[in-house]
Amino acid sequence: ATRTVAEVEGSVSGLVLESPFNKMEDEVKQFKIAAWTAWVMGIDIGEVLNKADAKFLTEDYLPKIQAPTLILHSDDDLIVPSYLGERLFNTTIKNGKTNIDLFRFGEEHRLRHRYIYRAPGIETIL
Repeated sequence: ATRTVAEVEGSVSGLVLESPFNKMEDEVKQFKIAAWTAWVMGIDIGEVLNKADAKFLTEDYLPKIQAPTLILHSDDDLIVPSYLGERLFNTTIKNGKTNIDLFRFGEEHRLRHRYIYRAPGIETIL
């Protein structure tokens, strides 16, 4: 989604990213079995993703987007850990984007990867 918005700039007035990661390589590597398998087989995960054109470099596209951006993440997300959303946020700010916010929901809400839409106060946050 971020790549598309970056390519058709001006078509949105705001962007909300739910449980995003900074780039696919970091997302795949956070799964221990994938990282271990790649290590055992001598596979470079980044190289494989590059050849498959599946890098999903959100951290490269997001700073190019002029629209205000909100990142939402749940701290109990086991699919895309919240530290990857935070890494995306920090990298984006470092690369010059200032109109971006990160909102993390604590584990006590039990929102995981799929239920941020159920978060208490989500209407106000958006």
